Parts: sequence; structure tokens; C-alpha cells
Amino acid sequence: TNIVAGDTNWQIDAFVYDAQTASTVRVTNGNAASYPLAFSPDGKYVIVTSTASNLTSWDTNGVQDVFLYNRASGTVMNITASGNGASRGYSISADNKYVIGMTDATNLASGTDTNGVRDVFRYNTQTQKFTNITRTRTVASANGYITENGKQIVYNSNNQIFVYNDIEEQCDDGNGLDDDACSNSCE
Repeated sequence: TNIVAGDTNWQIDAFVYDAQTASTVRVTNGNAASYPLAFSPDGKYVIVTSTASNLTSWDTNGVQDVFLYNRASGTVMNITASGNGASRGYSISADNKYVIGMTDATNLASGTDTNGVRDVFRYNTQTQKFTNITRTRTVASANGYITENGKQIVYNSNNQIFVYNDIEEQCDDGNGLDDDACSNSCE
């Protein structure tokens, strides 16, 4: 509680230490634990996972969510607030366009998610749309990480490693999901 002045919420909070300025900023001041999980490559964003319900005004789903903290503006955005299951964030693309995470929610992406297991998702920060990367898998998937160009995602499922290739699987699969990431490559 002595990392920054005024930290009196008695919860695990997320902090960012800036080595250049030797300063620490509290990212969250929630009513439940918050964990910073990743930085964007340029350091502009921090991905935070939290069960706190007061980090944004519209968080009413009562489960663990993924938040995107903008270090420049000091704002926090809950990207999984509409989810009907717990979610966790893992990585962000170099251009800050995509956040990769895993979720138990079945209602974040368009299309039908009926596999009944945890899935890996890609969230487009520009369109605010989700793509369920593993909706056809019958075993739980986790730990998604994205390449610098945002086109490939590596994740594990049932102790096996998979690579999701946006160009091959999204452009030609006809699945009806958010395919905007590769639209320039398909035209």
C-alpha cells in the first residue's frame, strides 16, 4: 500500500514503473484484484485482467475481464464487459490493433460458439470486434500470443501448440466471422 500515495483500497493493483522517469503509476484502483499481464511493444498500452467491477462504469457482468490501459491518456477500457464468462488477456500486436486473450464467454464473437470449452480470441481495437480463433476446437485452448504483424497467433490446446494463420484460415474459410484483418490480402 505504499507504492503510490493514496493506495487505500487494500486490493492487488496493477502498477507501471517508468525507468526513464523513475516514477510509478497505479493503473487500477479496483474493488478486487487486478493483474497486469502485458505491455504493447511501444509501451503505450497495458493489458490488465481483473475481477474488479469499478474500473469502468459499465462493468456489470460479474466475471474476470480484460482491460486495456492507455498510458498516454490514463484511460481504462474494458474490452470483455459484455462477455458471459471470465476472460484473460495475453498479448497485443505491434501496431496496437489486436489484443489476444482467452475466454469462457460464448457471446463475444459473432457466429456460434457451442464447443463448451475455453477459447482464444482476437479483439480488434479499431472496430471493437472479436474473432473466436478456436471456436471449432473441442478441448480448451489458452495462452494466445500474436506476431508483430498481427497475422499469426500461437496458442496451445490439449498440450499441443497451434499456429493460427490469419491469411489462410480467415480469408477462405467462409466462417462468417470478423475477417477484416486480412481483407487487403484477399482482394
